[in-house]
Amino acid sequence: MSHIGERMQTILDEHRMSLKQASEYAEIPYRSLQNYVSGKQLPGADALIKFHKAMNVNLNWLLTGDGFQELEAPSTNELNEELLQQIIEGVESLLSKKRKVLSLEKKTKIIVMLYKTASIQQSLDPETIRQLIEIAA
Repeated sequence: MSHIGERMQTILDEHRMSLKQASEYAEIPYRSLQNYVSGKQLPGADALIKFHKAMNVNLNWLLTGDGFQELEAPSTNELNEELLQQIIEGVESLLSKKRKVLSLEKKTKIIVMLYKTASIQQSLDPETIRQLIEIAA
């Protein structure tokens, strides 16, 4: 099963960009991008959004491998960057408090599920985050 870093590398390969070029273009520190691509570190919300915008890549595909790789034509379902950042920070905070460690794949799936739920319901109950982490851990 591939991880976010492998999908990021796929995009770089398709754009024929080196890590150095991509880090400058996406305004992501070189060492950080190197860690993401190698799977040593999970990118945070800011890095994901920068990469998504710079490379014109579908954020859902980048996070999960599902759906289309390239962004489709603009739609009314634009990415709510603030919501995504709140969800990622909430998941990271709760995992840290509970001293739980999840694989990149599980963490990514939780973030996507929460984002989809919050986008539909226009709100997100912190209890939902806690329950999903408990189930996944």
